[in-house]
Amino acid sequence: MFRKRSSIFLFLLLPVLISFVINISSKNACTNYFDYLKINFGGDCFFNPDVVLPVPDLIEKYTGHVQTYNITTEDGYILTMFRIPRTNPKGVILLQPPISAGSIAWLSDGANSLGFSLWRKGYEVWLSNHRGASYSRKHVNLLDADPTFWNFGFHEIAVYDLEAQFNVIFEETKSKIIFIGYSMGATEALIYASLNPEKTENFIDSLILVAPLTVLKHLSSNFKYILYPMLFLKDIFKMGEFLTFEVVRWLAQPVTIVPYIVDIMTPFSMGATPNEMDPALFPYVFAHHGRGISHKMIYHYGQIFLNNNNFSMYDYGTEHNRLKYGSDRPPDYPLQNVKKPVYVIYGDKDAVATPADINILCTDLLPKGTVRGTFAMPNHNHIDFMFSRYRKNKTYQALFTILDNIEMNK
Repeated sequence: MFRKRSSIFLFLLLPVLISFVINISSKNACTNYFDYLKINFGGDCFFNPDVVLPVPDLIEKYTGHVQTYNITTEDGYILTMFRIPRTNPKGVILLQPPISAGSIAWLSDGANSLGFSLWRKGYEVWLSNHRGASYSRKHVNLLDADPTFWNFGFHEIAVYDLEAQFNVIFEETKSKIIFIGYSMGATEALIYASLNPEKTENFIDSLILVAPLTVLKHLSSNFKYILYPMLFLKDIFKMGEFLTFEVVRWLAQPVTIVPYIVDIMTPFSMGATPNEMDPALFPYVFAHHGRGISHKMIYHYGQIFLNNNNFSMYDYGTEHNRLKYGSDRPPDYPLQNVKKPVYVIYGDKDAVATPADINILCTDLLPKGTVRGTFAMPNHNHIDFMFSRYRKNKTYQALFTILDNIEMNK
């Protein structure tokens, strides 16, 4: 009799428990982490329609102007770029996203998004999507389900994607580009500028690097514990899309407790910055981030971390290195070739692009006089540049200051 009553009680209790775990309401955003746990029952939660809008629709909504460009790289990848045009702009800006997102990275804050803020300040804004990202998953011969499609890392993005993007922007605007790259996007800029100094001179006005990743000597993030096994098991994983974040993304969207868990785990992976991240932006993370990461990107950063922390090209093994590079080991990227003005924005609590490694980049790797300014963001980890509650007063303001400086020195 007791077992029967217990079963009935559990059966009646199950819907209540589920309602605390699975979001069945129309709301998708809350202003604090605890309210996500009770999103089905109230709290300071709401529906943000922008989360589900495609990027072109977002741009049209907030600017009324959007142009789409499909460009093919020399090695056959078909990339999509979005342009927010402006007549007689102050300058032309290209926003290059980080590893885990495409152009949505710059448009995750409604009308206050960085991409729209830059446009309102008088700049023409171009938004790129690197190969593998949501809007750039096509190839002239390959499908994105083919592992061969994913045989690329940030080196190939720098060499082929940036070249194609720069050519199109210059053809359309006849203007030099103010390049703003975040995390891996900054890595790619430095690779391109170091390998193509003459082309960089023709295409680029200035490089603004947000949390750039080059050497990883002082990496303190728990991501290093992913790098170890990934490198040693790469013969098993081979080439392909790194689906771990993709799986987490799909599981996270309906599960109410995930934002709370992410808030607890973020200090270990990105850096400890209590009360800095804006909970209302979590839906963007779960809806859009995590696509387009290749195994080769992870392997390359892992090699840099494990192999003497030199900012080196990809290590294919001794035999292949000899064929590709003419040496047993891959060469370092020749950052001494970077001649354009460089501005660096970094977080003082960043566990990935650490302040110590930023200092190595600025003082030891780049030519003297190249770095025109460094801006330390207080209480910022590796993702706070886009997701901080105070992003407009910190990262955005630093970028506006840099752009004003570039404008004054024309």
